[in-house]
Amino acid sequence: MTLGCAIWWHVDFSTPEGRMWGWDPNARCKRHRFFVERFTLGQWLADWLEGNRTFPEPPPVVDCPDC
Repeated sequence: MTLGCAIWWHVDFSTPEGRMWGWDPNARCKRHRFFVERFTLGQWLADWLEGNRTFPEPPPVVDCPDC
């Protein structure tokens, strides 16, 4: 799913819970643009059905001078 501005979500269907990944080339360096999300597909869909709009949120990176 795309959110515009080259921001994407990816779902890993090889995991039973549907692990989600975020891609935000505007927020991080090349090494940290693709990151594990804090929720699964089921959690994201339940939140969306409640009317919430969540955006990918990269975890804080403290050891990277390029981020």
